[in-house]
Amino acid sequence: MSLLHDIDCDDISVDSVIRLGRIPEADDEKPRPILLRFPSEEQKNKVLSESKNLKTTRVGRIGRIFIHQDLTPKQRECRRKLVDELNQRITNGETNLMIWNGKVVQRRTTKAEPQETVARNIQP
Repeated sequence: MSLLHDIDCDDISVDSVIRLGRIPEADDEKPRPILLRFPSEEQKNKVLSESKNLKTTRVGRIGRIFIHQDLTPKQRECRRKLVDELNQRITNGETNLMIWNGKVVQRRTTKAEPQETVARNIQP
């Protein structure tokens, strides 16, 4: 609940919380993921959209918490391939890339309108 509070989702209710995976045998293993179930799609979407704020609100070990939508194994494999392609293209020198709609694409940049300078002759 404190994580939901940190991302300004105090009005979100959680139906169930399930810890996934096996209990780690060694202390240095990755922590097990947690599955949260929400009563509505709108609440889930709000949490996912606000989860980007976790990066700026948490520090230290707890700052490594990520919130992702639950994906099927096939979707995870497709996503993994896209991330590999993205990393390869970045290594090759391309910049300003992102994954959008199942493809690696160039981010749209907004061109700032050139400011017009008005020169006036001011006579003393």
